[in-house]
Amino acid sequence: MASLTIEQIAVLSQISRSTVSRVLNNHPSVRAEVRDRVLRVIDEHGYAPRAAARSLARRRSNVVGLVIPLSAAVIFSDPFFAHVIQGIAETCANRGYLLSLSMVTADQEQGFYSRILRGQHFDGLIMLSSDIDDPILPLLIRDRMPLILIGSHPYFQEVCSVDAENRAGA
Repeated sequence: MASLTIEQIAVLSQISRSTVSRVLNNHPSVRAEVRDRVLRVIDEHGYAPRAAARSLARRRSNVVGLVIPLSAAVIFSDPFFAHVIQGIAETCANRGYLLSLSMVTADQEQGFYSRILRGQHFDGLIMLSSDIDDPILPLLIRDRMPLILIGSHPYFQEVCSVDAENRAGA
């Protein structure tokens, strides 16, 4: 079965395309009877909005990138980091975001971040970076990429970071 378009939903619901869009975006100005009619058509036809189209219209991807340097892949055997990653995934899911895990080598890093910034693949990044001289961080800060660093980074005070209290945990 071919997927419906918003225009087809509008015709079947006997309302405008913009009203269908407001229903899909849960806008409060839509009357309950109109919302019910649109949702009934959507349910009957199994409509699901296309993520790419929605991202383009909203200028948001609803994807958070978790970036781990390939050199730090050892963290997957550390139960602490497994717990951290699970918490990140659950929090993203609870807030309607997908989590995308990317592992990059130092050689790939520059091109990877350039593509991210140019293509707007992510609404924000969570980075595990132990390198205080990471040349990518100033670029991400400059381009205003929402960013959280895992680990202590005293030289990047304008970036949010999350770290464990190692002394108290010992």
